[in-house]
Amino acid sequence: MIRRSDPYWAGLASDLTIEQTLMRILKSIGGMTRGKGMKEVQRAQLLLSMPVCVAINSLMQALTDTEYISSEQHKECSKTRQERDTKIGIQFLDERKPFAAVNTLRNIETGVTSTDDVNAHQAHEIGSAIINELKCQNVMDVSLKKGRQVVTLKTHSVLQAGNQILPVSPQLLFQRLLVVATSQADDMGNAFNHELCPVPASLFDNTGCMREAQKATLAEALWCFGDCVANPESDETMVYILDGGSLLHKIPWPRGYTFKGICQLYVDYVHKRYGFPSIVFEGYMDGPSTKDFTHQHRSKGIMGMTILFTQGTPFRSKKDYYLANSVNKQNFINLLVASLQTIGCEVVHAAADADVTIVKTAVEWATRKEATLIGEDTDLLVLLCYHAVLEDNDIVFRSDRHVGLT
Repeated sequence: MIRRSDPYWAGLASDLTIEQTLMRILKSIGGMTRGKGMKEVQRAQLLLSMPVCVAINSLMQALTDTEYISSEQHKECSKTRQERDTKIGIQFLDERKPFAAVNTLRNIETGVTSTDDVNAHQAHEIGSAIINELKCQNVMDVSLKKGRQVVTLKTHSVLQAGNQILPVSPQLLFQRLLVVATSQADDMGNAFNHELCPVPASLFDNTGCMREAQKATLAEALWCFGDCVANPESDETMVYILDGGSLLHKIPWPRGYTFKGICQLYVDYVHKRYGFPSIVFEGYMDGPSTKDFTHQHRSKGIMGMTILFTQGTPFRSKKDYYLANSVNKQNFINLLVASLQTIGCEVVHAAADADVTIVKTAVEWATRKEATLIGEDTDLLVLLCYHAVLEDNDIVFRSDRHVGLT
């Protein structure tokens, strides 16, 4: 950028600077392009006379104490705009707290944190190192390496599985080694006397991940039993127990809403449909759990970036990408739990997998009054069959999409 004056935002690109100096003088009244043809002679005279004309014009302005300037017209310089921006800035700092202690680079507007390879803060040092390498080199011999470029937060704003370290498929590796062995081993017949499978195929698929249980088949069979349909009366004696994991995926997140506004959507939904229920959430910060493979299948390999946020931070990502990151999910659950407790909901936060805790909470409530468990997971029904006590009140297992089962 080139500056011809001192006011803020006065920087100009090089082509605009040429238009305001060399070309302005030659195109104004009395200039070379007014009322004259542009043959080869005129073009040569134009090019050769521009530096001289500019120098003479500058000297004449200095001699006559005349200067061509423009008034301060930028809207950001007005007093009203400055007062408004100051008020918005103070409110932003109070709500977002963007300078909280973090060890990585962070977008103070969206809360997105950087990965270890983001080096935008070292752009000057990287650029200077590249320029020093280019000195005294033939331009045809220059080869710029992609690994030397500056990596910004925007580079990683599109969340994808490409940044994830994917495991090697033991099945594929085993098959390729077997092909190589056919030309190297002396007696391949002995190899076929043993199990030629690196992992049990009944439990693991070709990628090395555990196979998903076909629970949908059991669930559909249960829904078809008409004699187990229950229609409990909804009165003051009824208490609802909600699966928090299913609740998280029930409501869409509008882009641009603050996290406080998203929590309010859940609060309104729960209170309108269930009054003051008991809600059980899973925990995601206590290390490996029995549901890690299930979470990987659900996220389809997506690894969302960690986002640090407050109640006033706007939601700028996609819900699936955001919840694919366990840190993001746990932080949002903590915020949602606080919002639900303010209206009187009883919230239970499990250490890891919440299925057993959900069922035990429903069984415990059934000792006092009739209970309805709201969930979509077939595991909950299986666990209810094991933990339910016949002497207690009825426990109704109900989905938002189906009628209840007792």
